[in-house]
Amino acid sequence: MLEAAAWADTPVKPSVFYASDDARAGQATRGLITDAGFKPVNTGPLKGARQLEQAGVLLHHIVDYEYAGDAAGLVRFGLAIIEAGPGPIERERIV
Repeated sequence: MLEAAAWADTPVKPSVFYASDDARAGQATRGLITDAGFKPVNTGPLKGARQLEQAGVLLHHIVDYEYAGDAAGLVRFGLAIIEAGPGPIERERIV
């Protein structure tokens, strides 16, 4: 689903996550993601890449089990959350 033309009519550019330990490499990656028509999201150093991969696995499971393999269903779900605009949940910090 990482084809810019497939997202042309959506109100929000899809995000592409990346991780890097090298600032120059990270900037080059940001540029490539932007040039491809997506929104780059820096997830921090490479030591966090494992968690990033796990998030991808979770999304694949949701597509398989909740949307019967229809990735478009997951996209519609994500856009519905964005459009609902729930905003941050603020809680009082208990010390």
